[in-house]
Amino acid sequence: MKRNTVLVTAYSPAPMGTSMYEMYRYAGLILEIDINNDIIVDAEATLVTNLAKEFFKNLLVGYDLKKGDELVEIIRKKYWAPSNEAFIACLKVAIRRYFDTKTNLANDTT
Repeated sequence: MKRNTVLVTAYSPAPMGTSMYEMYRYAGLILEIDINNDIIVDAEATLVTNLAKEFFKNLLVGYDLKKGDELVEIIRKKYWAPSNEAFIACLKVAIRRYFDTKTNLANDTT
């Protein structure tokens, strides 16, 4: 069955002095979101280790974006790293971009 999804990205400067900064310069977040129910179905982040990538992905996948800022608090409570706030900034931008674009596209078809 084909999913009705979109890909949304967001970036934020990585904290200086971290391996993420040395490798990428930016924290990046890529979300695949089901536009029928606003649920994150897949996610990827510009983290250095596979463990960190999987852990962060598991925090995001399955989350219903209509719940608002609960995901920000989950990240603060579960992801203790120097890049914490950079990824929270990415998440906020990605969610805002998702809902703004979805609304604009819906308005364009009316």
